[in-house]
Amino acid sequence: MTLSTYFDGDPESCWRVARRLDGLAESLEVTSRFLSHQASLPADDFEGLSGNAYRDSAGRLHDEAVAGASAQRALAAALDDFGTDLDGVRRVLRRARALARDHLVITAQEIQPPGPYADERQREVFRMVAGAVREARKVEDQAHHDWQAALAQHAGTRAPSPIAGGPFGLPMSDPIPGPLPDPLPEPPSDPPSEPLPDVPSGGSAPAPTTPSAVPSAVPAAVSPVPDDDWASPPQDDWEPAPPPAPALVTWELTDGPR
Repeated sequence: MTLSTYFDGDPESCWRVARRLDGLAESLEVTSRFLSHQASLPADDFEGLSGNAYRDSAGRLHDEAVAGASAQRALAAALDDFGTDLDGVRRVLRRARALARDHLVITAQEIQPPGPYADERQREVFRMVAGAVREARKVEDQAHHDWQAALAQHAGTRAPSPIAGGPFGLPMSDPIPGPLPDPLPEPPSDPPSEPLPDVPSGGSAPAPTTPSAVPSAVPAAVSPVPDDDWASPPQDDWEPAPPPAPALVTWELTDGPR
C-alpha cells in the first residue's frame, strides 16, 4: 500500500488570522469599556425617557461587545493551536520523504512500498515511515475536528461529526448495504408484422382487406390556400398623401383713391 504524503494546509495563514482576531478582540474590549461608561451616565447628565433608553441600549451593547471579545480571543487561541498542529504534521511528512528518498521509490505525493526483491533495510524504513505518517494523519484529523468544534462553540457553526477515519488511508467503517431496488420491467415487445403478399410480375398488389386499411369515405377536396396578404399590391401606410389641388383665388380690388 502506498503512503500519501500530500499536505493540504497553510499554518502561516492560520497564525496571521489568529493575530488579526486578537486585534479585533482588543478593539471590542476598548468599545466595551466606552459602553460601560455610557451605560452608567448619571441622570443629571442625561435625564428623562431618552436618557433611560440610551443607558439601556449602551448596557446591551456592552454585554454584546464583551461576549464578542471573549469569542474572538477563544477563536484566536484555537486557530493558533490549529496552525501549530498542521505545522507539526507538515514537518513529519517532510522528514518521512527525506528518509524514504535514500531507500524507497517516491513520487510527487506518494511513497511506494518495497518490491518483492527489497532487502530488510528497505522494509524496515518503510515500516518506520508508515508508522510516522499514520500518526501524523491522526494528529491532522484531530486538529481539524478541534478547530471545527471551536467554530461551533464560539461562532455558531455546525458541530463536527465524530472522527471515524479520514481520506488519508486511515480505516473507515464499511457502509451498511441497503436493500437492492427492484429490477426495471422489460419494455413491451412490438406485435409481429404480417408477411407481405407476393406480387406477380406485370400485375398490381392486391387491395388491403383489413378494415383499418380501407378508408371509410373519400376525403374532401382540399381548398386552395388563399393568397397571402403579402401577395397583394404593396400599400405603404406611411406613403405621404398627394398635395391638394390649388384652389382658385379671386382678387377683388375695392374702390378707393386711385
